[in-house]
Amino acid sequence: MKRNSGLLLGAVFGIVGIMAQPAAAAEIKVLTTGAFKQVVVALAPEFEKATGHKVIVDNGTVGQLQQRVDGGETFDVLVLSPKGIEDYIKAGKIAPGSSARLAKVGVGVMVKEGAPKPDVSTVDAFKQALLNAKSVGYIDPASGGSSGIYVADLLVKLGIADQVKPKAKLQKGGHVSDLVKAARPRSASIRSARSSASRASP
Repeated sequence: MKRNSGLLLGAVFGIVGIMAQPAAAAEIKVLTTGAFKQVVVALAPEFEKATGHKVIVDNGTVGQLQQRVDGGETFDVLVLSPKGIEDYIKAGKIAPGSSARLAKVGVGVMVKEGAPKPDVSTVDAFKQALLNAKSVGYIDPASGGSSGIYVADLLVKLGIADQVKPKAKLQKGGHVSDLVKAARPRSASIRSARSSASRASP
């Protein structure tokens, strides 16, 4: 019963691979990446009402979740990057055929309310906006956050990694919006993170 319930909950989650494991309790433990936590939290009440099961949600970066699963932590539903799920299937930790990709999550740019909006309409404009910003915040790649890894690689591809590094404000997991809240009002700072909006995959 627990396994089927977990799969039902997983069926409406997205980007990502999802997997359910059987358990005896009426609690369903969901481990999810931070970018998808809001979706899980929003869907949980309706699922709980329909099934009578209790959903326990915990989140972390892709890297943090992988460390926890590798360390033996148990779960009922895992929301992770596609590659992470594929690796677990190959390692025999997830049953083949139990995963699904339902949506995609993008990476967005944000500034503190009241601050000038940077021009990011073209690659060159985006590059210049990063160079002009007094600080640039994103998830620390070392924490295993997929958006942080993406941004770090992007800075290298743009050829401005060395210029941005001294003013980079790195967040150890969680939400980059916390860095935005901490920024000085109207300061010329840019934060990059997973967009909270997801697009369903066909």
